[in-house]
Amino acid sequence: LMDTGQQPKYTDRIAKTRAGYDPDLYPDVNWMDAIANDYASNQRVTVDISGGTETLRYSFVAAAYNERGILKRDKSYDWDPTIKLQRYNVRSNVDLKLSPTTQLRFNIGGYLQDRNSTTKDISQIFQKAFVAVPHAFPAQYSSGQIPTTEEPNVWSWATQSGYKRKSDSKIETLFSVEQDLKFLLPGLKVKGTFSFDRFSSGTVSRGKTPDYYVPATGRDDEGNLITQKAVIMEIRAYIWKLLCLMTVHSPRNIPLLQCYCLIVVIMMMEASCLTVIRDWQDVHLIPIRVSM
Repeated sequence: LMDTGQQPKYTDRIAKTRAGYDPDLYPDVNWMDAIANDYASNQRVTVDISGGTETLRYSFVAAAYNERGILKRDKSYDWDPTIKLQRYNVRSNVDLKLSPTTQLRFNIGGYLQDRNSTTKDISQIFQKAFVAVPHAFPAQYSSGQIPTTEEPNVWSWATQSGYKRKSDSKIETLFSVEQDLKFLLPGLKVKGTFSFDRFSSGTVSRGKTPDYYVPATGRDDEGNLITQKAVIMEIRAYIWKLLCLMTVHSPRNIPLLQCYCLIVVIMMMEASCLTVIRDWQDVHLIPIRVSM
């Protein structure tokens, strides 16, 4: 090995990262700690009442269940993207003996359930958090700006992408009358049954895409971070929208080969944008904001 006398390229960066010199420029992020709490919780309460006589028998069961997930939230927002589940179950059975040969039964039950979550796929959030590089960028700059590269900012995925609420409800009823006809024929019985079930479900989804910035390269004379708004998401959304419009509104269907060529163009443009972002810290390239 030859000693060139040059200092290792990243010695200064490693030292400043280890010392916590400037967490914005030299981050050391544990992404699992950034998106997840240390524990999750759940509570369950059940009430069970039963009893009766030879003529009347009854039972009533009610349960409430509450669960909170492990993902964190950004408390600066009123809305909550964390995983939450609330469920309420009720069931009641009544058996009434109208006469020695006539039996009346009435059963009713149902549940209400509300589930809250982020708009992003939970498994994808954790998968990306496990492989995210800790020194590429912080979860959020002290200025409030959110950095990203070709790899997503999983903290932003978990806390800044909106929320989804789903409400389910179901009711089940059963009413029956049983008549013993043993006075006509021993063992002969007649039973009439009526049931009614109803299920409903509703979902409210509110999504947002925050403004992203390429990783900062330093600070100016006033101490402000030197960064630039990332345009790759805007370019990608615009091109795909253009492709969809061309496909839907074209006088004739676009041939398969032309669609393939358009997709290749999209991939090439994305790769060019990503190269600009990747090389930002080394050569100070300034991405050009494209107004569509």
